[in-house]
Amino acid sequence: MYDSVEQWRAASGQEMTEYVALRRLIEMLEAEAAMKLAQVIDSYAWPGELPEPEVMDEFRAEQIGDRAYAEDLTSELAIVHKTSTGAAFYMVEEVADLACWKPLCWQKVADGEAPLWQARRIAGACRGLALPAWSLVDQQVAPVLGAVGPIRLIRATEAAIALADPEFLTRRANQNSYRHVHTGADKCDPLTGWVSARVDRADAMSFESMV
Repeated sequence: MYDSVEQWRAASGQEMTEYVALRRLIEMLEAEAAMKLAQVIDSYAWPGELPEPEVMDEFRAEQIGDRAYAEDLTSELAIVHKTSTGAAFYMVEEVADLACWKPLCWQKVADGEAPLWQARRIAGACRGLALPAWSLVDQQVAPVLGAVGPIRLIRATEAAIALADPEFLTRRANQNSYRHVHTGADKCDPLTGWVSARVDRADAMSFESMV
């Protein structure tokens, strides 16, 4: 099929060139879709000059973050993205937060330099953070957005959050540190069961040693 190594390398190089071009096209289309998504979300925001209905059987508003939206926004997006309305709810909140409060990160998405899903992870990590701290996180994280992998991006985001609001991570950890134990029966073996728990580390080690 090939007469020389050079011919083979030229053919494989051409395939790679075409793939790179296709990937770049996809990235630009994804960026365009992200911008359109932000426009859709903004257009569904409940107009301030119109009163929100109070009667249950009327078309209603849904509160997402600090804004009210038409109640069909999340269901429409869930259909488009083939996901749940809960996932669509967080999508709306995170995209709106990015567009409003993280202009540097949002610009990298708009330029096709970073995928929207990575930028959304930053917004999700900042959920509950005071708005004045968002700007600092934006400045710290934007340079690495699209340049590092997901794990390093989250580490950079957590470091920026700690710098912007040192007590935020502690408050969030305390909110998520409640103890619980859940048990269930094993359908395959009636004499065994499963355990899911969040307990003190010492108790967990003792239970592991006992088993």
